Amino acid sequence: MLLKEGMKGTEVAQWQNFLKSQGFTIKVDGDFGKVTVAITKEFQKEHKLKADGIVGKATLALADKLGQEFSKPPKGDGITTDILKRIFSGTKADLRNRFVAPFNLFLPQYKITSKFEVAAFLATGGIETDYLRTTVEYASGKAYEGRKDLGNIKAGDGIKFKGHGFFQTTGRFNHKKVTEATFSKLGIDFEVEPSRLADIDISVESACIFWRDNNLSKWADKPDFFGVSGKVNRGDSTKKALHYDKRLALYEKCISILPNKIYG
Repeated sequence: MLLKEGMKGTEVAQWQNFLKSQGFTIKVDGDFGKVTVAITKEFQKEHKLKADGIVGKATLALADKLGQEFSKPPKGDGITTDILKRIFSGTKADLRNRFVAPFNLFLPQYKITSKFEVAAFLATGGIETDYLRTTVEYASGKAYEGRKDLGNIKAGDGIKFKGHGFFQTTGRFNHKKVTEATFSKLGIDFEVEPSRLADIDISVESACIFWRDNNLSKWADKPDFFGVSGKVNRGDSTKKALHYDKRLALYEKCISILPNKIYG
């Protein structure tokens, strides 16, 4: 495998995710652009490799020694730009395409791979993000001020801890819960830096961790979309999620468009 400037895809996303695990600040977007080149060079310099910004045999060998296993992209086309265009046709391409590489990196990693699982994941997050337009709640958050049920006990908590992420985590308490669930993997304290949960790659992976920890595949594969959406939006699989009709319509659209095999 050789990675260099101009390349795009899941393998690039894997490399970016590795660089992030090494302490570099980088977005996992699957695009080997100038930023990825520069950070790759810094990694190579730190380890006394030829700093050419190209991920070749020597760089990959070192990464393997440091514990990174580079796997081949999953079989099948995965979630493509065309699939997202058909599902989220009203969203601008540059907004929806930000999610392609993180989806194809993290969904297989967290075993969210069946048609029903992927459809439920996309439909749930799709509504929470206004059809992939944003990972930050539009409202100011003032309405959450003083909401003790959300853990907003300090002045300014409502605005600071308004909805962030693919599943729109809201409130100090819930940001803390996400930190507890993800810190060993992501190393970010979202109670201190709640806005980091809005980074596209972090928003997708944290949602995958929530999915795994709550065993949402149990409902998704029945298929029981009501249970999935209730657990994510209301914290209870028996409760009806807000705007459920919109969620269900998007879920049914995902089912009609997604291929039977997304990942091998």
